[in-house]
Amino acid sequence: MIQPQQPIIQPPSLNTSAQPLNNQNVNMNKLSGFQKLSMIQNIYVKQKIESSVCCVAAENTYYVYKANDKGQKKGDKIFKCVEKSNCISRCCMNGDSRPLDIIVTHEAEGFDTNEDEEFLKLSREFKCTCLCMQRPTLKVTYTENKEEKELGSIRSPWTACDYILEVLDKHENVKYVITASCCQLGFHCKLPFESCQNIRFEIKDPKGEKNLSFLHKKSAGCMAAAKSDEDNFHLEFPEDCTPQDRALLMAAVLFLDFRFFEENRQAKNE
Repeated sequence: MIQPQQPIIQPPSLNTSAQPLNNQNVNMNKLSGFQKLSMIQNIYVKQKIESSVCCVAAENTYYVYKANDKGQKKGDKIFKCVEKSNCISRCCMNGDSRPLDIIVTHEAEGFDTNEDEEFLKLSREFKCTCLCMQRPTLKVTYTENKEEKELGSIRSPWTACDYILEVLDKHENVKYVITASCCQLGFHCKLPFESCQNIRFEIKDPKGEKNLSFLHKKSAGCMAAAKSDEDNFHLEFPEDCTPQDRALLMAAVLFLDFRFFEENRQAKNE
């Protein structure tokens, strides 16, 4: 008896445009990283701070979920992002300057999944930054299926007031500009109130003129914010955003947290 053929989902190449898979019953636990991102318009990034060991702050961990358009988690985790850095740098250096790698792996539930398979590697070297010189940069590399291909980078340019990140492709062309006004209360007041915990970033075109989407640093609530420094983010991808650009924007969320919101938590987590 001839068995009916099962549909085979081919992983997209690095040149694939962002065409979402229309089959809502597709098992996301077995999709490639780019296929997962192509099916999602919003993601929720949740930081998990582990307890310090021997008075040294632990490496940061982030979980990425699907989200609805209100920024609420929707379903199970899809990626896990783990910081890899040495204890000396975590003890002596702040998050905005220390060298580190972040390994992004698949996160899945149940059996027959691609859980723990690597998808991206994010790398930042230490730089002695001074004004416009030696600006911090995060390199993004595609590492799925044992490949190693550069996707692009995230750069933090020097600015006098506002907070800005540039998302660049592998040819160092600016794809998006992420910007936030420095007048927002959340940059200056760390009290556990919603107005002090919520910050909005605009995702703009390469010239920084047209708003395409947004990134929102969200409050975990007054009580949760009082007990923990964990950060939560809601990212809405721009329309017609390719899977590769989505991966770069997801990496930008992590870089943004280290760059603007990470503190030396050693004293807090002891």
